[in-house]
Formats: sequence, C-alpha cells, structure tokens
Amino acid sequence: MERFFTPIGWKTAPLELIQAFADRQHGLVARWQLVKAGLEGWEVDNLVDAERLLRVHRGVYGAGHRPRGPRSREMAVVLLAGAEGALAQQSSAALWAITRPWHGPVHVLGPRSRKGDGFVIHRARDLPDDDVTVHWGIPTTTPLRTLLDLSRTLSLDALDAALSEALVRRLVALEDVRARARGKLRKLVGTAAPTRSKLERDFRTLLREHGLPQPESNGFVEGIEVDLHWPEHRLIVEIDGYGTHDHRRAFETDRVRDQRLLVAGWRVARVTDWQMDELRAETAGRFAALLSRRAC
Repeated sequence: MERFFTPIGWKTAPLELIQAFADRQHGLVARWQLVKAGLEGWEVDNLVDAERLLRVHRGVYGAGHRPRGPRSREMAVVLLAGAEGALAQQSSAALWAITRPWHGPVHVLGPRSRKGDGFVIHRARDLPDDDVTVHWGIPTTTPLRTLLDLSRTLSLDALDAALSEALVRRLVALEDVRARARGKLRKLVGTAAPTRSKLERDFRTLLREHGLPQPESNGFVEGIEVDLHWPEHRLIVEIDGYGTHDHRRAFETDRVRDQRLLVAGWRVARVTDWQMDELRAETAGRFAALLSRRAC
C-alpha cells in the first residue's frame, strides 16, 4: 500500500510541486519527499532560505506558512519518521475516534526510535503492510493494530471502552480481534460487544466471572430495542443506572415496554449498577436460575 502521495513523472516548478504535497498532507511536506520527486538538496535549501519552506521539524516543512490545521501536528511527526512512518497508539486511537481526543505527545511508529518536544517515534520491529492504512490523509495503524498496541498501555477499563467503540463503529470485526488478541485484550474478547454503555460491559463481565452465557447486545425484540437478550431463553435484560429515569414519562414508558414484551412471551429483568456492585454474587445467582430455563 502506498502510504504517501507520490507525484510520479512530475514535470513542474518546485513551488507547484511543494503545493501538490501540501494540499494532500495538511499543509506539510518532507525533504525526503521533495528529493524523491526530483529536487536537488541545494534547491530545497534555497527554498528554506527564501522562506518558501518553513521548518516544523528537521526535514519537515510548512508550505509557505506554519500549518495550524487539526491534523497537521500528527502529520508532521509521521513525515519526520520517514517513508515507513505511521501514526500509532493513543494518537491513532484518537484519529479513529475510538478514544477521547489525545492531547499528549504524538505517537508514531518508524524504523528508528526518537523522542522530541511533543512527539515520540517508536521503533517498529513488526509492522506488516496490512497493519497500516491511510485515514484523514495520514498514514496510521489500522484500528485492529491500534487496539493491539494499546493493550500494552491502557487500563483494562479504558481498553474495554476503546474495543467497544471500535465494534460500535464497525472498524473491527470481533472474529479478527479474537484471532490476534493477546494480554489484556484477550481477557476482553469473551465479553466484548458493540455498546457504548459501561454498565452493559460490567454486566457482561459479571456473567463471564460466573460462567454464564453472553447475551446479544442492542438488538430488537418484537420491534422494541432492548439492551441485552438471550433469544433461546426468551430473556431480556435492561440496564438501569441511577439517573436513567429523569422524568415520569420515561419511567412509565419503560414499564409499558416491559408489559408488551411479557405479553409476547419474553421475560424482562432490570439490573442496576447498585445490584452489580453490592449484590454481585446474588445477582449472578438469580441470572443462573433464569438462564437455566429455556424457552418453551
């Protein structure tokens, strides 16, 4: 896969060549790219002296101005890493929007490790081409590779949230994660589901800890969207946090939903965060009993 724009057979003036790179790279261009495209080193030096190229990092320049775009900081470090550079770890996760925006140092994988003001380039000992793609114009590790790398640094809860967000947004397939998962990520595969709800993930963990089967997540039953359900047991779980019902109408609507599902032959159980925290074993025991009954 071609990670960077390459003007093959480009026949034009240096300034137009620079602009062609900058238009595709958030206002930036690297010295190695210009030389590869046919400029001599002295021509690049003259452009720097004339302030047609403004230094951002050593060998990385803004095209006539210092770029201030939302992705220029990340792009500059990727270019600094060279032709094999790729955004990685927390920076890649933020680019894919599977974690919150990242305001720490830019993390990049490259052939040599290097650290500077606002960036860390990690030596990539194993980075297959299939683990790199381009997103928002920036070479970056794929969502799956990003999760694999994050499994070494994120807490279990934070990694759980990132994995769930990647599944919600269909950036990864659970079977692909399962095939390559290791460490903390392997622990999460058994309870992973496409949901943004931490309470749902906590409930799945409770089930796993007590050897109970995992439900389907955020599906539709009788035309009604439910949190979790086991079709073979005709059992539905709704997860209620303390602040779920902030007005009477929501409270009443949920009760009407429950009654409609009961009429259709489904059992509905509501679980709260307090039950999962304070009555954990007892809650697991009740669900073991509920799941021991199959649908008639």
